[in-house]
Amino acid sequence: MKKNILLKTIKGTLLATALMMTLAACGNKNNNTTPINAYTQSCVNCENITGYPFFSAQTQAYRTQGWSYMSAFTIAWSFSGQNTNTMNNGQNYNQWASPAMNYSGQVSAAGTVNVSTATNLGFCPLPAGTYTLTTQTVGQWNQGQVSGLKLLITGPATLTAVVNQAQASDYGYGYWGGGSSTSSSRIQGYLVIEQVNGIYCHGAQLTIY
Repeated sequence: MKKNILLKTIKGTLLATALMMTLAACGNKNNNTTPINAYTQSCVNCENITGYPFFSAQTQAYRTQGWSYMSAFTIAWSFSGQNTNTMNNGQNYNQWASPAMNYSGQVSAAGTVNVSTATNLGFCPLPAGTYTLTTQTVGQWNQGQVSGLKLLITGPATLTAVVNQAQASDYGYGYWGGGSSTSSSRIQGYLVIEQVNGIYCHGAQLTIY
């Protein structure tokens, strides 16, 4: 009798152990297949960013040289915010504006930077090549106004940059465009390059358009 009870106890323990190992294996498998959110992967405070892009633009960055503007690089970037897949945080301020122009809240960016020709940004040499743009610190988007967005740009060199003041324009939407795109969307304003490869650029400011 005691032998049968002992055998049942051992079998029960082995069964429970096997079940726990199976669940652990399934949990690890699920963790490995979790999609990566490109808008939050390098950001320290982007936990509220959904990863759904609500605005995209092709932008040119220029540096001033005397009275002329010299092209520094081009940016192809998209922006994501809080619940912007359904625009739950947006307010219907303007019925003719796009959802992006009605959204106010946190914002993150991701994209690519293309430097066609090596250039100098103040004291910072910038090698030619293709770079990846991600967010280092979340910024604010207020009906198209962008501020406080800190970026990490990596490639042939590593840059940190800040969008302190910029305005997004969603051309071709609503009244003016009749619902069809007549021109590409833009980000206009200023981009401050803080450092390149750890070298401080002493506030090298680029005009973006």
